[in-house]
Amino acid sequence: MKRLILRILYIIPITLSIIWLSLFLFYKLPSKRTLDTDQIQLGSSADYINLLSATIQTPVGRVDERKPLFYLSILPVSVPPVYYRFPIPFRENFKDLCLDINNKQGMENYGEWLIRQLENLSLSGREQISSQNVLELLNCNNKSNFYDFLSENPVPVNIKKSVVVGEGKRDPMIPYYLEWNGMKNIFHQQLKLLFSDENYTTNSGAGVYRIILSALSWTICYSFPGLLMALAVPFFLVLFFYPVSGKKKILPFLRKFVLVFYSLPTFVLATMALIFLTSGRYGTISEIFPFPDFYRTGANSFFSVLRYHAFGLILPALIFALNPGVALFRIFDEKVSSLNRNGGDGRYFLHLGISNNKVRFKYLASHLVVTLLGTLSNLFVGMIAGSLIIELVFNIPGLGRLFYHSVIGFDINLSVTLIVFFTILHQLGHIFSDWMVDRFMVGSEKESLLI
Repeated sequence: MKRLILRILYIIPITLSIIWLSLFLFYKLPSKRTLDTDQIQLGSSADYINLLSATIQTPVGRVDERKPLFYLSILPVSVPPVYYRFPIPFRENFKDLCLDINNKQGMENYGEWLIRQLENLSLSGREQISSQNVLELLNCNNKSNFYDFLSENPVPVNIKKSVVVGEGKRDPMIPYYLEWNGMKNIFHQQLKLLFSDENYTTNSGAGVYRIILSALSWTICYSFPGLLMALAVPFFLVLFFYPVSGKKKILPFLRKFVLVFYSLPTFVLATMALIFLTSGRYGTISEIFPFPDFYRTGANSFFSVLRYHAFGLILPALIFALNPGVALFRIFDEKVSSLNRNGGDGRYFLHLGISNNKVRFKYLASHLVVTLLGTLSNLFVGMIAGSLIIELVFNIPGLGRLFYHSVIGFDINLSVTLIVFFTILHQLGHIFSDWMVDRFMVGSEKESLLI
């Protein structure tokens, strides 16, 4: 019971940690993005305004990526907090300029003024300097070019003075400082979007949860039957062919047969099955299953998928069942071997007068069930997540394929939601597995009743 309570308590910190790590990988890990004004060829001031306005706009249902990542951030002592309000393409330029000038308060004043100019560009009559000058200021990354620009362009005197006065002050004992960002950070904003925002959409504008439910329907339609086969077939193979009397030799043959499938990659099996069983190129054998055409009907619910594509999903379900089925067979077989090594040989129980069926279906089955429960959480997550390889080969619009394309397409809302979904599901699977093991294995007294 104590272990179950700890598992439940772990769900929240583990999930939040995964969200933070995902946002770090999406927003902070990519190489810095900069924009060189020397390479820009624009025809009018309107082009500059459109370019700069696009760098500070945040679409509805999206996180403002200019914000800091978390509630606390660490910055070099000469870089002011306004650094996080700069557009991403110019942020590194501003940081380099701050490090070169080394006047935190002066650069804070300058940064606030420049951000106001950037925000006022689209408001006719409110801009103090031209859009081209704003772009050139944003692109400054060293004090030599910066001071040349200040001397030649209409920057307010108080801003120039605040930057120049106090330049070069250094405090080598404290190279960094902590900045409290409050609720204005990417992590908090993503959580708010994830759990409460009605405009939570993908890059294409579709609702995130609607897309996930549709993909989940497809995944369950082939993975759930596949998982049932993966559980039942190896369980009963080991159970029925276990040599209780020591005479049957089928189990060693099955070990060698299963090893062949275990050594073949899933991608190879899926591709060969697609070509030789569905393509129609090789006569009758290649027409056993229909060629996968799952986008034709537009099915997006569990029952509509079953209605139009149940027969077409049989082959993907069989391929999906192979990998976990072979793994479970090897686990069950190893469990039987360990029981024999530890004095649980079937011939010993027969010698005690216990019937063959009782040894097979009570003693052996109970140990296999407990072994199965120990792996249930991973199998359950595998069923929900589906198989990326199978979905790519058979062109199934399931969760594995959806997650792959969301990451490749930099669809952060969809990717983070799927990551949270899989993380919580994995933890719940562990909790259920632990609870079932504790329920079936509560001590030596209950183990003795299995015989």
